[in-house]
Amino acid sequence: MGNGADSIINKRGGMSTTTETQGNEKAHKGKDLFNALVPVRAWMQDKNLRSWMAALLVVLVAVPAIGMVITSPTAGAWVFAGFFAVAWLLLLFVIVRPQNITAGPLAVVVVLGLIVEAPLAIALESASGASTSNIFASVFEVGVPEELSKMVPLLVIAAVVLSGKAKASWLALKPRDYLFLGAVSGAVFGASEAVHYFTQLGTAGTGTITGTQVQQFVLDLGTWRFLTDPISHACWAGIAGYFIGLAVQEYRKGMTKQAAIALGCTGIAITSVLHGFNDWVVSPPGFFFVLVSVVSVLLFLGYARVGASPDALQAAVQAPLKGKEEEETS
Repeated sequence: MGNGADSIINKRGGMSTTTETQGNEKAHKGKDLFNALVPVRAWMQDKNLRSWMAALLVVLVAVPAIGMVITSPTAGAWVFAGFFAVAWLLLLFVIVRPQNITAGPLAVVVVLGLIVEAPLAIALESASGASTSNIFASVFEVGVPEELSKMVPLLVIAAVVLSGKAKASWLALKPRDYLFLGAVSGAVFGASEAVHYFTQLGTAGTGTITGTQVQQFVLDLGTWRFLTDPISHACWAGIAGYFIGLAVQEYRKGMTKQAAIALGCTGIAITSVLHGFNDWVVSPPGFFFVLVSVVSVLLFLGYARVGASPDALQAAVQAPLKGKEEEETS
């Protein structure tokens, strides 16, 4: 009797052990299948997935979602404006490939851009009238104030470089580096302007509006401003920044102060005309609005990739000086 009971117990134990083993095997196979389909450990060990490009993609996808979660319209507007500004600047960085950009000058541009540029531009435009009724008013009352405001950070950097107290990394800045710094300044200004239009003008007015007006509002302030303001201002400020960098470079090589100032002002004059013409033809937008946008980006690309000819510039500047010296000698 005892032996029979032991036999039954052993059989039951053996069945229990067999069932448990089979369960473990199924669990193990399920875990292997999951690891094969979702290889988290392999992903974590892959260097490419830990690169800055992968992290950047995650950020670019997450930021708009964060902007939608934020309940404050102003804060949300800044998120979207900053998103498009940074996205454009990343593209411009790849195209321009500045060789000597360091954290110091970049921080100066961003901080001064956020603090100084928009308030200064608004003050100058308020004083001048900010009219776009004709091309001359648009250039001198809108283009010049805004382009000058965007150059404040670069003028500060230029002043530090020319003071003789700058670090070696600042002294190494070339015109192409100034072009990119100008683009950063313009993108900051463009983002600030987009937020201003969205938060200030977007809440102006009372009464009911039609569905068509809602569509136009979303297109003008919710899409077009956020998407295009940073890159448009980046191109204009980049061109002007290139000329400031060129003026600094040539002045350090021996160009007269008057010629260097004139050279820097040339860039601001070019972009003021482009900016003023853009604002003059923007309402209603048409062929000339597209044309000025294309010309602006082509000029930016030309200076970014090829630049001006320093030798020809030096010859053009020195020729009048030589003629004056010969007259004084004779």
